Amino acid sequence: MATQGSQANAKDDTLYYALRGGAFANLATDLSQHLDNQTAGASWTSEASPAPRFNVTTTWTIEVLCDTDNNDTGYFLSYASGGSLLRFSLNGSGTVEAYLGASLLGSLALPGIGAGAEEFVIAWACEPNVLTTGAGDALRSELRAWNVTDGTYSQTTFTHAVRSSGTGDLVCWASSAAGANAFVGTARGIRISAGRFRTATETREDWIGSTSAPTITGQTRLEAIVAEPATGGAGVEINEPGAFAGPVLAQAAASAGQNDLRTWSPTGHASYFERPALEGSTFTGQPTAWRRAASVATYTLLGAYVLRRRLPPRATQVKIRINVQQWRTAGVTADRLNFRVWVANRPPAPVAGVTDHDQPLATRSTANVQLATSHGSGAAAGEWLDLGLVDVVRNGAGWSWIMLGVRLEDLSGTPANNRLRIHAFTADPVLP
Repeated sequence: MATQGSQANAKDDTLYYALRGGAFANLATDLSQHLDNQTAGASWTSEASPAPRFNVTTTWTIEVLCDTDNNDTGYFLSYASGGSLLRFSLNGSGTVEAYLGASLLGSLALPGIGAGAEEFVIAWACEPNVLTTGAGDALRSELRAWNVTDGTYSQTTFTHAVRSSGTGDLVCWASSAAGANAFVGTARGIRISAGRFRTATETREDWIGSTSAPTITGQTRLEAIVAEPATGGAGVEINEPGAFAGPVLAQAAASAGQNDLRTWSPTGHASYFERPALEGSTFTGQPTAWRRAASVATYTLLGAYVLRRRLPPRATQVKIRINVQQWRTAGVTADRLNFRVWVANRPPAPVAGVTDHDQPLATRSTANVQLATSHGSGAAAGEWLDLGLVDVVRNGAGWSWIMLGVRLEDLSGTPANNRLRIHAFTADPVLP
């Protein structure tokens, strides 16, 4: 069973969140930050009156996950009574219905529903109607349904009056704490939220699956094209009558208008004149004061290989490469070096005078890249390693610290024999 209070889908606006997982009784365990469990019945759960946190009047979202077919009936949720009744239910013909009090506000036929049970995500989201003309259409609601089994989707919208304030029993999967009008299908999950209109996109991402992350292309802009002085033919200047200059000048002007990114590359290209041979286990060759433990155990940050940069405001990531050399002074077994780069909002040890030096250290890092090649000790030996992309972290003045971390995997039993040199360190900001 999932852990209470630590669920990604239990958000700030969530009043109650439950997942079945195995036994139905799990649906009585509140996985939201409220940790306010309900009482489990045979096929329903309830919280006794007054259940005041559910007394919402203008903005809410109710989402359920269930298996159902076109013969199933029952309530998904019922709260309060009389004119304050909030009812979300399923009739016997595969149609979802939304009620306030005795009034049917709107209904939606479940997409693709048939005689066999299929998995559905069903949501009722309500918000203030910005186009209201009076009390009768003060709110705007959407009913949405995803047929997870066949991939179809449908929704409908409708307007209605504000819900009358009132408290009472909160019942999920039935209409009363005694189990009246219990949902006949298979209940799998429910989330009740208030104060924020949850979009269809967010509901789908939370309950069905996240959209694939976009591919990071690292876009760059073209340099401005410089027009030839004689564009209209021999001896005809671009500013003379008859010169064929229109498209050329238009292209140059358009390119010049994109020069906002010309400072993006490079932001940090360091080639080191001093290249000490560092011992791979203790990093002797770097002063002790220049070594710091990284946020990932066993990594050491090397102070000589830190770039302090103001990255462009629109840059969200930095692409990192290093040129590194590894060899052994004795023995033939190649050890393995592991490299990561961290971007931080300040140095790892607070330094007075640095903006936000007293703030918590915030970092992001590249993935680990391993090097097992033995290059020998020659001055020209080594290779480029692409450490990939890392998210940008800045302090209040817009500065970022880009820091190289290293760790050694000792395969030889004599780690003191391992050596490394850092020849170069580059960091280029990219667009998302």
